[in-house]
Amino acid sequence: NAEALLSGLALSPSSSPVVHERDDDDDPKESRRMLQLVSWQGAVDTSRAAFHGYWDRMLQQAAIVAGPERDLAEGLALAGRDAKHELSRYGTDFLEHWCSRTASGAAWLRSHRLPVPERRPRPPRDGAGVYRFANTDEYRGEFRRGARHGQGVYT
Repeated sequence: NAEALLSGLALSPSSSPVVHERDDDDDPKESRRMLQLVSWQGAVDTSRAAFHGYWDRMLQQAAIVAGPERDLAEGLALAGRDAKHELSRYGTDFLEHWCSRTASGAAWLRSHRLPVPERRPRPPRDGAGVYRFANTDEYRGEFRRGARHGQGVYT
């Protein structure tokens, strides 16, 4: 009887089972059942903690790639190889679908409070342009394949 089995257990505020003394603890079958139940609860708690840790890491990486604009598709287009690789560990297709096609994913992307580094613009790929470096130096001139090339002024 499940009720009889559970009568010896009480849940503490942390949802961990606590075994209380019973008068009929002499029954080895009953003791074995209670031990199995406590072991099962421990396995469930461990599984739950691993699941939450996985989602925390996945959401942190998605927030980094989405950037301050909170746009995962644009972030993936601008992200470097390392960021894309890290996000692929969690299923890039799943994350794109979740963030763009579900109400909960879109709401999370708009409202999360995870720290996100500012995204720096890349230098122009080819031709003339201006690029401001992180240290506030600036280059005005020609670029080739995203690098300074040809005539230009570095200030």
